Amino acid sequence: MKMEGKLEKIKLHFLKSLLTYPTTFEFITKKRLWTGIFEYPWLSKILFVVGLILLVFIYQITSVIINKDIVQNLFNGNVLDTIFSFQGIFKYIAFILMEVIIFHFTRRTLHIITSNEVDHAFSSFIKAEKRMISVTIRC
Repeated sequence: MKMEGKLEKIKLHFLKSLLTYPTTFEFITKKRLWTGIFEYPWLSKILFVVGLILLVFIYQITSVIINKDIVQNLFNGNVLDTIFSFQGIFKYIAFILMEVIIFHFTRRTLHIITSNEVDHAFSSFIKAEKRMISVTIRC
């Protein structure tokens, strides 16, 4: 019986959250929450690291293709192994970049609602990143 009550509660929360999407979208577009996202000095450093990782990924794929016959590499799985080995890394890079956007939108929303200046320091971002990682692990 307890499980049925929990499922009903989850369904109710899910439906309530779906009903907030139109007003949320309107708030984001009306208040232009995306403005100022590139004003963080640490964001360029994160994007630089992401660029380096992509560069290494592209270099590995091209070196595998250039060093041996591509058909032989495809049959041996060298190219596919290289691509799939980086697939997991890209998932985490996407989480980090999404957290940058979530961090910025949250800070801008708090500033709009409370009219108080909010902390944009890198240490605040790291705390938010740790929260996001712990929530991801729990899910």
